Amino acid sequence: MANFFPSTSAPKNLDQLEVMEEERAWTEVRRFFSHLEWNTAPEFRKNYWKNELVNYDTFRRAGFKVTPPDFMRQGYWEDRRAKKLDFSRGRETVVHEEA
Repeated sequence: MANFFPSTSAPKNLDQLEVMEEERAWTEVRRFFSHLEWNTAPEFRKNYWKNELVNYDTFRRAGFKVTPPDFMRQGYWEDRRAKKLDFSRGRETVVHEEA
């Protein structure tokens, strides 16, 4: 079960907690995806990933012990990248390379 209680290092006043800037969030989230994955993913999916990253970062800075989003976990995307995913059809589709 997740621990939702802030640690002792949590800011005393959460109003002073810095939230990741929008531009930095977009830059950070793109690092986790291949060119094909990012360019074919629908906008709602990109926004979802960005929001997951910002929420994770905010909770972490507030002192909560939270697990990173799936796309940030080591090993999670390696299998997906091996399949060369293409989101252009509105869903995750495996792209088969021509020999």
